[in-house]
Amino acid sequence: MSTTQLQTPEIELDRIHVVDGFNARRHFDQAELQRMAATIAEHGIVQPLRVRPREDGDFDLVAGERRYRAARIAEVKKVPIAIGTGNPHVEAWIENVHRAALDPIEEAEGLEALAADRGLTTNKAIAEEVGMSRQWVGVRRRLLKLPPKVREAIAAGQLPVDAEPELRRIAAASPRIAECVCELFARGDTETGDFFRDLDELLYAVVDATADGTIEEPPTMIDPRGVRFGQVIDD
Repeated sequence: MSTTQLQTPEIELDRIHVVDGFNARRHFDQAELQRMAATIAEHGIVQPLRVRPREDGDFDLVAGERRYRAARIAEVKKVPIAIGTGNPHVEAWIENVHRAALDPIEEAEGLEALAADRGLTTNKAIAEEVGMSRQWVGVRRRLLKLPPKVREAIAAGQLPVDAEPELRRIAAASPRIAECVCELFARGDTETGDFFRDLDELLYAVVDATADGTIEEPPTMIDPRGVRFGQVIDD
């Protein structure tokens, strides 16, 4: 009895083009790409790159940019592909997020891009589109409202996503204070290394760091040891 084995199609790597906006990932670790390239050089690419056809006969990359970049480093000539048939933005984002390949800010930016592309206006509608909970979607979308350096700290894994409510409240009083809190926590000088337990200590530390000049662009501060936070802001 004979069997037929389906072959994954392969095409020249040069025929695949990276299009801005398809891949939700923004940051690529070069050391990781080098390790991946070494594996590809030895064993080839196991998981096909997801692409969609172009009018000129080439293909746009939908998902798999890390594999694409590593294959280039490994000087691979041909790669296996899978043809995407759905919305390319949705396919790219879902593949990355379910593989835990994105940081929280990339997830949030991907959600906003998907919402704009699909005309989705509520967290519920977005959650149904991507197969995640409404709470998960809401938390990530709120991350984009935090100050830039706070977002950078969360993207780098220096702060947990769960810190968003506290950081949002601090940023409402002073965006720069929220950024300074993140900077000091990232230094690892707090007592327990737990953001929530050390939050009061971090606010005091911002005052001290402002006074001794160890913070660049220091915020305007009121010493929390002398004035209660509730006396300065209502919430």
